Amino acid sequence: MSQVARTMFGRRVRAFTLIELLVVISIIAMLIAILLPALQKAKMASQSVQCLSNQRQMGLFFQTYAGDYKGVLPPSEWRLPSATGWDAWKYNGWNGIMISKGYIPAFPSGSWYVNTLTDYGHFLFCPTASPHNEDSYHADYSMSLCLGATSFNGTTPYTWAGIVSDWVRLENYPSKPYFGDTTGAPSWSHYAAFSTVRWRHMSDAANFLYGDGHAKPVLFRDWNPTFLYEYLVVP
Repeated sequence: MSQVARTMFGRRVRAFTLIELLVVISIIAMLIAILLPALQKAKMASQSVQCLSNQRQMGLFFQTYAGDYKGVLPPSEWRLPSATGWDAWKYNGWNGIMISKGYIPAFPSGSWYVNTLTDYGHFLFCPTASPHNEDSYHADYSMSLCLGATSFNGTTPYTWAGIVSDWVRLENYPSKPYFGDTTGAPSWSHYAAFSTVRWRHMSDAANFLYGDGHAKPVLFRDWNPTFLYEYLVVP
């Protein structure tokens, strides 16, 4: 096999042969194949941690709101029939209520709704969600229909499919998840939660915020009718 040699600084330097070069490329390719899954897994874990941080932050804002309203959470949905324009959006979901009343900051663009791509950096959006704002309610998270009551007239709670939502005190349900990874619709209930939950983290987990302020992932394999009834619906 021929070798190519050249003179560099008075020394004869042997160049790589084609086979040697192919061997080096193969080793690099193998290293990349080994490292990429690990790097991807680390990225997913980091995004899940950020999502949990987002939810804990929201928990603090919810507690602040509850402190001003006799311990009661904001409505998951509050639809005023007479509302139009900005008001129709502001009072359509918990996020509009919280932003318009100053409990959480507006989006980076300064708006009350998603206006630019930079707005997806707001903590109302999960870093793992794809796409963001799936249900066009300007969030990647939802509230429980029963812990955050729904009202279509701005006064009385609304009964949906036999489920009676009501104004409840957050402190009475420390072990109940009331906020979590979903399509971003304002609220969920036990009969619809499975279809609205998004298993964004580590391929089989969704994060949820609980009444006592902690947030944790729930695995897909642990999701069953008993879990739905026991944890997602106020008894």
